[in-house]
Amino acid sequence: MREKAAELGVEMIWCGDRVKHGRGMENGQKVYSLWDSYAAADFVTYPSYWEGWGNQLIEAVFAKLPVLLFEYPVYVSDLRSAGFEVVSLGEELGPRDARDLVTVPAAAVASAAAGVIRFLQDGSAREAAVEHNFAEAQKRYSYEALETIIRELLAGRLQRGQSGR
Repeated sequence: MREKAAELGVEMIWCGDRVKHGRGMENGQKVYSLWDSYAAADFVTYPSYWEGWGNQLIEAVFAKLPVLLFEYPVYVSDLRSAGFEVVSLGEELGPRDARDLVTVPAAAVASAAAGVIRFLQDGSAREAAVEHNFAEAQKRYSYEALETIIRELLAGRLQRGQSGR
């Protein structure tokens, strides 16, 4: 990734060794939490082509940040129906490049770049998207939503797979 970024003239700053589960000190340097990262971010990029479920996506939505993502299989099957407004790299992979990095079609990259620029330049579009996403996540993936599902299960009113969430 570093070679690719340098080739494209993109400044890449690695801070992964300074972000941990929680705040603290390590080797005499401050260590920040993931939530500190969200507080400093303008955008969350989530370009993975294979993921488990999508906890990081939900975290970004609850942090009220716009998201760019590749529509990985579990997103398509389990999360896309939530109607989140995201910047998409599509769900089609291109060939691997000379470094064996995964690619997506150039048209998807161009469309995603335009979407990111729109959210970075148009504060009202960004605000509308993150508020919409937050509301959808609140309905489907919040502790309150979980409580409702558990209460319905315990009351016997909900059969496995019928939550619609």
